[in-house]
Amino acid sequence: MWLVRRKPISVWMIGGGGLFFLLLHFALWPMIWHWVLLPKAQPGKPGFRVESYRYDLNFKTQDSIEISSAPVVTLDKPLTFLNAYAVWQVSQGGIYRIRLNGEGRDGTILIDGRPIISLRDLNHWPSGETQKWLSPGPHLLELRLRNRCQPGWLRIEAGGPGQIDKASLAVYEPHWSYPEGGQALRPNDLNVLEIGNIETWLTVVYWGEYLCLLGILLSGGLGLRRLYTRHWAGKIFPNRCWKILALALAVFALASSWIYHLEHPMLPIWSDGLGYYSYLPSYLIYHDLSMESLFEPTRHYDYPSQGLDLHPGEGFLRHPATGRYLIKYPLGTAALEFPFFLLGHLAAPFLGSTPDGFSWAYQMAMDTATTAYMLLGLIFLIKLLSEHFSSRIVLLTLLSLYLGTNFLAYVAVESSLSHAYSFCLVCLFLWLVPRWTVDPSRGNTALLGLVCGLIPLVRNTNVLLLLFLPLYGVTDWRTLKEKVRFLWREKKRVLLLVAVAALVFSPQVIIWKLATGRFFVSTYTYPFEHFYFLSPKIFKVLFSPHHGLLIWSPILIFAVLGLFRMRGSLKAFRWPIAVCLLLQVYLISSWYLWYFGWSFGHRAFVDVLGMFAIPLAGFFSSLQRPWVKRTVTVISSFFIALTFYWFIQYFQGALPGEIRPNMNWSIYYKMLHESQGVPELWRWLRKPEFRNHQLHR
Repeated sequence: MWLVRRKPISVWMIGGGGLFFLLLHFALWPMIWHWVLLPKAQPGKPGFRVESYRYDLNFKTQDSIEISSAPVVTLDKPLTFLNAYAVWQVSQGGIYRIRLNGEGRDGTILIDGRPIISLRDLNHWPSGETQKWLSPGPHLLELRLRNRCQPGWLRIEAGGPGQIDKASLAVYEPHWSYPEGGQALRPNDLNVLEIGNIETWLTVVYWGEYLCLLGILLSGGLGLRRLYTRHWAGKIFPNRCWKILALALAVFALASSWIYHLEHPMLPIWSDGLGYYSYLPSYLIYHDLSMESLFEPTRHYDYPSQGLDLHPGEGFLRHPATGRYLIKYPLGTAALEFPFFLLGHLAAPFLGSTPDGFSWAYQMAMDTATTAYMLLGLIFLIKLLSEHFSSRIVLLTLLSLYLGTNFLAYVAVESSLSHAYSFCLVCLFLWLVPRWTVDPSRGNTALLGLVCGLIPLVRNTNVLLLLFLPLYGVTDWRTLKEKVRFLWREKKRVLLLVAVAALVFSPQVIIWKLATGRFFVSTYTYPFEHFYFLSPKIFKVLFSPHHGLLIWSPILIFAVLGLFRMRGSLKAFRWPIAVCLLLQVYLISSWYLWYFGWSFGHRAFVDVLGMFAIPLAGFFSSLQRPWVKRTVTVISSFFIALTFYWFIQYFQGALPGEIRPNMNWSIYYKMLHESQGVPELWRWLRKPEFRNHQLHR
C-alpha cells in the first residue's frame, strides 16, 4: 500500500472556510424567510397565527384570531405561554415607532426573529416603546406572552412613514404621538402565516447562526495555529524570563479589571466603549445595520432606559438627512474585539448568560480582549527595545510605562475604550517599519498595510502617526533624499501597501455611506465639537493639574529628555517620533475638550506610549556616571510610586475622573493628603466583597 503524504491545509484555505461561515451566518435567515416562511403567508387574511400550549397534558391550539382593532394576543388560562406570528407588509421604508402594552406575566415583540421590546412581570397595563428602521417589504412579526397565575393579553401599536388615518388612531391612547406624517399599524397590514412549525424553523436559524460563528472561531484558531507553527514558534519572546514577566503583567491587569468591574457599579462596556462595541451585537446578533435593535437589550442594563436617542454621550446620533444612526466612533475597535465577542457569544448559553450582546459573558469577554491586546503590544515593544537596549534598560522602561503612567487604568478600569487597542497597533507598527525598510517583501508589505489601515480604523486622528513610515531613518537632508529614492524604487510595494490599507479601512466608508448617503463625513455633529487650530492649549495639555500629561505621568519627562540623547541606531527613530508626538500634542491641544473629559491623567496619549518608550529607554541607557544613575533611579521611583498611588485612588473611586470646576493645585494637594483610596483598598483586601451590581443577567 502506497503511503501518500497529504499536503497541509494552507492559511488561504482556512481563511476561505472562515469567510464561507461568515457569509452563511448572514444568509441563513434570508434563505429560510424567503424560501420557507414567506411562501406560506396568506394575503388578505388579517390576524395572527396563534400557538397556545399548557404545561400539563391538556393541549390546545387556536389557529388564528381575527383582529378588528389593534393587534392583540390573549391568554385566558393560567400556566400557559403563547406565540403569535404574522407577516407585516411595510409599504414605505423609514423609522417606525412601536409600542407594546398588556397584562400578564411578561411579553416580547420580535421582528425578523430579533427582539425589539421586552416587558418583564407585567401588571397594571405596563407598556414599552421603541423605534426601528424598517425597509419596505414583508417582515416577520412575532408576539410572545408568558403567563403564570392569571389571564393576560398583549397589544401592539406601531406608527411610521405615510399619512395618518384618524379612524385607525381611535384604537390607540391619545397621548401617544406618531412621527410627523406617520401612519398607524392596521390589522390589514398583518397577514396570517399558514405554517405549523414556525418555532422549528426559527430554532434552525438560531442554532445555524450559532454554529456558523463557531466555525468562524475555529477557522481563526486553525489559521493562527498554522501561522504560529510556520513563522512564530519560539520567536515571540526573546527568552523565557520575558515570557513570564509579560504574562504576569497581563494576569495582574486582567485580575484588576475583573475585581474592579465586579466590585464597582459600572459595566465594563460603557460610555464611549459602548459606541465602539455596538457594531458587534447589532451586526452579528440582531443583523441590523441601522443600530435600532439595540434599544431593547440596552434597557436591561446600566444604559439609558428610554433608548439610545436620549443619551447622545454614548455616541448614537441620528443623521438629519437619512434619519439613520451615525455612530461617531469608528469600526476598528469592534473589529479587534471580534474574536473575543465570538467567545463570549458562544459561551453565553452554557454559562447561563443571556445571549443578547450585553450580559455577563460579553462584558467579561471584552475585559479579556483588552488585556490580550495589551499583552500583544507589550510583546512587540519588548522585541523592539531588546534589539537596541540591554535587558535591564528594557525592564526599567517597561515597568515605568506600566506603573508610572495611566496605561494600567485604561486596561483595568476603562477597558472598553480604544486606547489599549491603539497602543497595541502602534507598537506593532513601530516594530514592523524597520523590518519593511530592510526587506520590503510582499508578506511584510501586506502585514504593514494591514496595520496602517487598522490604526486610523480604530481612531481616525491617529492617521497622523503613519508619518513615522516615510520619516523613519531620516536624520538630515542626505538621508531624506535617500528615503525618497528608496520609496520611489519600491513604488510597487508602496502602492500595494496603500491598497491593503485602503481595503482595510473601506468598511468604515461603506458604513458612513449607508448612514448618511456620503462616503466621507464628520461623525462629530454637535456645533461645539471641532478643533480650534489657531488657539491650541499646549501648556495646559502638558502641565495642567487637570489631566495634564506630564503632571499625571511625570516619568514621561525623561522620555522628552531622551529625544535629545538618542545615539547610534536610535537616531533613525528620533525625527519620526518627534514629529509624530508634536503633531499629537498639537491636535489634542486644538480639540475643544483639550483634557478629553472623564479620564485618569490624559487618556489621549495612551495610544502613543510605545513612541514614548524608545526615547525613555534611550535616556536611561545614556546615563554614565554612577551618581547620575542613582539620582535618576530615586526620582523615577518617586514618579512611579506617585502615579501608582493615584491609580489606586482612581481604582477605588476616591479620585474622580472629572471634577467641576476643573482641578487646580489646591484641590490636587488636598486630595493627595486626604484621599481614602489606599485605606479602603486595604480593608477590601482583608475582607473582599464582590457586590456585582450590574451583571445580574
